[in-house]
Amino acid sequence: MIDGASDELNAALAAVGETTTADGAAKYDAQTRAKLGAIVVRRAYGKAVHELCHLVAAADVLARAPEGYIRFFFEPKRASSSSFRTRVTASLARSGNHGAVAPAPGAITVRYSDGEFTIAYARMPVLAALLEFLVTALGFVAVDAALAPVRQGRRRVESVHGAARELSRQIYRYLGDHLPSVHARRKFDVILAYLRRHAGTGPLAFDDATILAFWRARGDHGDADFKAFRTVLLAFVDVARALDAALFRAGRDAARSLGYDHAAGEVDPDTVIEAIDGVLELWVSPLDRLDEEPVARIKFLTGEERALIDLAFALGPKAVDLPLSVLRADVFGAVQNILTAARRRRDRARLAAAVSCADAEPYPARAARLATLEQVCEQTLKAAAFAVLQREPRPTNVIRFPRSGVAEPAADPFAERLAEGERAFDAIRRDGFAREALADPDAVEGFKLGGEALLAFRRHLGQFRTALDAQAARAAGSLARLFDDDRAAFSAELTDLYVKATRR
Repeated sequence: MIDGASDELNAALAAVGETTTADGAAKYDAQTRAKLGAIVVRRAYGKAVHELCHLVAAADVLARAPEGYIRFFFEPKRASSSSFRTRVTASLARSGNHGAVAPAPGAITVRYSDGEFTIAYARMPVLAALLEFLVTALGFVAVDAALAPVRQGRRRVESVHGAARELSRQIYRYLGDHLPSVHARRKFDVILAYLRRHAGTGPLAFDDATILAFWRARGDHGDADFKAFRTVLLAFVDVARALDAALFRAGRDAARSLGYDHAAGEVDPDTVIEAIDGVLELWVSPLDRLDEEPVARIKFLTGEERALIDLAFALGPKAVDLPLSVLRADVFGAVQNILTAARRRRDRARLAAAVSCADAEPYPARAARLATLEQVCEQTLKAAAFAVLQREPRPTNVIRFPRSGVAEPAADPFAERLAEGERAFDAIRRDGFAREALADPDAVEGFKLGGEALLAFRRHLGQFRTALDAQAARAAGSLARLFDDDRAAFSAELTDLYVKATRR
C-alpha cells in the first residue's frame, strides 16, 4: 500500500498482486510487484512504457491474430523470464514471422521498417505487470486504443513512440489525481527559491557544498521537513532531474538561468515546476538487473556489499555529480537513524552519546571498503566469464614468432584466462557458485546476464570512487581531513536537532 495514495490506486496495485495462475499460484513474484510499485511511486514510467509498447508490437506479430497480445500477456501462467522465453520460442517456431521478431542472447529483437529494438526476457515480467496495472487503472478500452498504433501490421518505430506518448499522458493524468505530490512540490519550491537567491542573475547550479549549507540552514526553510540530510540530498537530486527535463523540453541545453527572457536562453520557471511531476528516470541500476531471473538465483553481491553502495546506485549519474553528499548521507545518515530511534524511546543517554558522531565510520575506512568491493567485483567477473566460456570451443591454431623467426607453439591465452576464471570461481563461497551449476543452461545464462550487469556495476563504482577522491581533495585536501571537518559540523547540527530540541 502506498501511503497517501487514493484507495483506487492502492486497489489497482493490489489487484495485480492478487492475480493468480491457473493452479492458484501468484502470477507475479514479490520482486516484480515491488518493481511495479517503484515505477508508480517514483513516477518513473517513461522507459517501461516505451519497452511495453515494443513488446506489444512483438506479441502482435507472434500471435498473428487480432488482439493477439492479450493472450500473450494475460494467459494464466506465471510471469517469469523463463516462461516468457518458452512462450516466445514456441511462437517463433510456428509463426514464421519472416524476421519481424528475432531471437537475441537473453532477449528478442523487434524489427521495424525504420529501425529495431531489443527487449530482454528479464524485463518482460515487470512489463506484463505494468500492462495489467494500466488495464485496471485506466480501463481496457483506453489502453487498447492507445496501443492500436503498434498493432494491425503498422511496423514503424514512429508508431511505437506515438503509442508510448499517449499512454504516458494518460498515466500522468491518472497519477495526478491519485498520487499526492503536494509535499514534494513544497520541498521543490523551497529549494528552487534558495538556489535563485544564491544564484542572483547567474546560472542556476549547485554542488555538494550547496547541499550541506542548505541542510545547516534548515531553520530558514519554513515548515518543509529537511531534518534528515539524506532527505535533503534526495530532494536536490529531484530538482536536478526536473531541471534537466525542463531544459530538454525547452530545447535549451546550454541554459541554466531561470526567467522569462527566452531570447537570452532563460528557462521559464513554470516549465521547471511542471517538470517535477513528469521527470523520466532513464538510469537503470545494475543492482536491479541482478535481482531479475535467472540472475537472482546467483549471489553476485552480499547484503552488506549492497548496503555499502545502495544510495550511490539508486542515484546513478547524479551520485557521480554529488559524491560527497552521498558519502555524508551514508555515514552521518546512519547516525541520524540511531538518534531518531533513541529520541523515539526517549533514551537521553543514547542521544548524548550518538550526537558526538564518535562511532561514525571514517571516510578513509569507507573508501577502503569501496576499493575492496571493486576488487571483489573483478574476481566475480572472472568467475562469471569462466562459467560462460567453459563450454566454448578453444582455439587450436595459436602460434608465436620469437626473434629467431621460427614459428613455435604459443601459450594459449584463452586457456590461461579460463584457468584464471576457474580459480576465481572455485574460490567464491556464495550461492550459485557451484560446479553443478555449470551444467544448467539457465544458470549459465544467469552468469552471462549477471556478468553484463557486473560490468556496468564496476564502471559506475569506478566513476563514483574517482569523483569521490577528486572532490574530497578539492574540498579539504584528503578524505581524512574532510571527515574531521564533517564530523564536527554534523555533531553540532545533530546536537541542536536532537538534544537541545528534546530539552525544549
